[in-house]
Amino acid sequence: MDFMGQYRDHSIADHFEMAVHAAAVRHRMPSLAAQGLLLLTTCLRVELYGDRGAVLAQSDEVVGSPKGSLFGIDEIAQRLAEIAAGARSQILGESYIGEQIGQAADLLPPGSPMRRLAALAVQIGKEAQRQCAFFSTADYDRIVLDLANEAIGTDRIGGTLYLIGAGMLGRSILLGELPGRFNSTRIISRAPKAVRKKLRGLAIPPIEISRADNLRPVKEPDSVVVIATSDVTDTYRSTLEALFRAIEPSTIIELSSIPAFSCLPQFSGNYVNMYSEKFNRILGASNDALASRLEQVKGHIREAVGEALCDKADLFNGASVQSGGQHGEVLA
Repeated sequence: MDFMGQYRDHSIADHFEMAVHAAAVRHRMPSLAAQGLLLLTTCLRVELYGDRGAVLAQSDEVVGSPKGSLFGIDEIAQRLAEIAAGARSQILGESYIGEQIGQAADLLPPGSPMRRLAALAVQIGKEAQRQCAFFSTADYDRIVLDLANEAIGTDRIGGTLYLIGAGMLGRSILLGELPGRFNSTRIISRAPKAVRKKLRGLAIPPIEISRADNLRPVKEPDSVVVIATSDVTDTYRSTLEALFRAIEPSTIIELSSIPAFSCLPQFSGNYVNMYSEKFNRILGASNDALASRLEQVKGHIREAVGEALCDKADLFNGASVQSGGQHGEVLA
C-alpha cells in the first residue's frame, strides 16, 4: 500500500471554523473506514489516512483546504503518535486524544494495514507521553475544577453540580475531584437509563440522573453547570435554557467546540466556554510549563517509530518505510 495522509487542524485554520468543519464531516467516518481510510475528527482537526489514491479522491471534500500532506508510513506514524501523546493538541499533554484515535481506528476492517499502523502509533505516543512525563496540568477536567473553584470559592462546598452529558469527558469529570466540591451531583440526560448502564461499575460518588424536563428546579445560586456534550439541538437547548434560568447557577461552563449557549445574554456574566479568556488563561499556563519538553517527546517518538517500523514493516504490505521528503507540506 502506498500510504498517504492529509490533515487540517487548529495550526492551519481558525479554531471555530475547524470545529464546525469537523462536526460536519464526522458522520463519514464509518463509510470511509469501509474503504480502508482512517478519518480522525476531533474538535479542532480533520485528518484522513490510507492508500494514496483513495485519500486524494476524498480529501478535498472531507479535509478541505488548505491542508498538510504526509507521505509514507514513517511520517504518518510519527504524526499519529505525536497526536496520541498530546504533542499536537490545543491542550499540550492532554489525555483523551489517544482514545479518540483508537475509536476511529476500530471502525476500520480487522487486520487492515491502516488499523495496525494507527494502533502502533497510539502505543508509541502514549509510551512517549509517560516516559517524558508530558501530561497537562490543565486537562479539561482540571480546567473545569479551577473554574468551579473560582465561582464558588475554595473555602466552601458548592450546592449542586449539574453535569449535562455523560460521554468520555463527562465520565472523566465524575472520576475526578470536581464532584467532591459539591453537596450533590446531578447528571442531566435525555436517556437516563443509557447513562446508568454506561456508568455501571465506575468508582464514582452518589449521583442523581434525570431528564431536564422532569425536574422541578429551584434557585440554586451556589450550583455550577458543566455542559460536557455537543449534542444540543434547538429543542433541547430551549429545555436547558429554562433549567438554567430557574436555578440561576454561579457559573455555566460549556466544553463544546461549537458552543450552544454563548449568544444568550442572560448568561453572559457567568458563562465560560473554551474560547473564553478565563479558559485560555488556565490553558496557557499549562502549555507554557510543557513547552520545553515538546521536542523531547517528538524525538522519543521518532526513535521509537524508526525501530518499530524496521521490525514490523512486513505488517504493512511491504509499504516503504521511507517518506517522500515532503512532511508537513501545506497545500492551498
